[in-house]
Amino acid sequence: MSELLPQDRFNAPPASGPQPMVAVRNEPPVPKPSIAVWRVVLAGLVAVGADSVGAIPGEAMPLVFDIAVGVVLTLILGPRVALLGALVLEAIPGLGVLPSWVAAVAWVAFAQGGRKP
Repeated sequence: MSELLPQDRFNAPPASGPQPMVAVRNEPPVPKPSIAVWRVVLAGLVAVGADSVGAIPGEAMPLVFDIAVGVVLTLILGPRVALLGALVLEAIPGLGVLPSWVAAVAWVAFAQGGRKP
């Protein structure tokens, strides 16, 4: 067997034998499914209704109402961290007048692109 010259070292056969072939896929990435438009609209209507009822001066909405709204929105949109944050804000006395349900639905629909975390 002849010796390899320095310029031929890259063309030499591998010392350990042939390497196994690895299949490489060049498929485009599949986009994550987003929330259906009708679900976002329905969740928005529920959120606007809940926040408008909660913003009536002098009316103290019980925590049970906010938990029910959270459950309904979770059934519509799926489990989201933004909905839990809105529930915490609604449970704090004095902060229930803020439109936290609308903000949470808007965050899920637009900022997260409808993706689940």
